[in-house]
Amino acid sequence: MNGLLVLSAQGMHIDKIDKLPGDIIHQVKVSKTDTGVKKQYIWIRENNGEIISNTTVDFLILDSNKTKHLMEESGFEQIGIEGNKKLIKNFLLSKFHVYQKR
Repeated sequence: MNGLLVLSAQGMHIDKIDKLPGDIIHQVKVSKTDTGVKKQYIWIRENNGEIISNTTVDFLILDSNKTKHLMEESGFEQIGIEGNKKLIKNFLLSKFHVYQKR
């Protein structure tokens, strides 16, 4: 196989609230765990408080050196890092770590 594996290294996970079209509020709540972060994504109708969706996701966070080591142990070689463009103040586009199987 000649495929690539691309891992995304995101910026900080932070709480936020966004107003969306259609009278909808999108809220993200972040809490730390022993191995990373837990993010709760909530979509609410602003006019009546109805919860449209409430989803919680656990993220494992590894530093880049540990990730690179684990990938190399698994037979992958890092062939590049792309990204890191500033989109708006204090927010960077994810860095994409590109690996290929040896």
